[in-house]
Amino acid sequence: MPPRRLPARPRRAALALAGLALVGCAREEPPRAARERQVHRPVPAPLARGYCAAELEGVGSRDLERDYIPRVIYCENGGADLEALKAQAIAARSVLYYEMATSGSICDGQRCQVYSCAGSPSAIHYKAAAETAGQYLAHDGLLTYGFYVDGDPRPDPATCVGSPTVRNQAYVTHNAGKRGEAVAQTPLGYVGPPGYGQNRGGMSQWGARCLESEQGADHLEILRFFYGEDIEVLTAPACDDLTEA
Repeated sequence: MPPRRLPARPRRAALALAGLALVGCAREEPPRAARERQVHRPVPAPLARGYCAAELEGVGSRDLERDYIPRVIYCENGGADLEALKAQAIAARSVLYYEMATSGSICDGQRCQVYSCAGSPSAIHYKAAAETAGQYLAHDGLLTYGFYVDGDPRPDPATCVGSPTVRNQAYVTHNAGKRGEAVAQTPLGYVGPPGYGQNRGGMSQWGARCLESEQGADHLEILRFFYGEDIEVLTAPACDDLTEA
């Protein structure tokens, strides 16, 4: 088990991305149908603009790369090592971009991503954010929603696949080596036709830790393991490159 820093355990129980189901707090997750509706609107990629700030409902504006992303990866999966944190940062940024593009803001908590939690990010969380700055998931001309859950805390070290009997493991997809229509989508959100670019599966936070610690995987290999061999990692325009319409 990799956790050495606090918070040591992933906070996700049933992913909260854009109205999914985060269990950092003891709240009921929303019905899956509600989550599906909330992640149904397609967002074209590459993105025409990047975002300098995250607009948090009830909190206000926060610097995206120097505050929001480091805090989210700390609150969501703070005990992970660097490569798993970088994968987490890209997934979390993909969620934020989706929310900003479709709603103009994101909630702070169980229904979205956790920004407010006890403690503060450390150097490794800022490093993971900085080394992936502006990066997000995409496939076939669409922004890919970065679904993730905690998954099995004791995955098989040889495969990093968790037991299907563990809560939330049903939302995890194992898409290593798969492309196109062969990539499994996660039932955590709207399931589109085969090959749908917005839903390319769901990542296990414990599985990501396992891939790094047991198999030496880097963050791109972790992302491909869960989201498919053909998942793209694109970089949004920098803030000072933006041309407002």
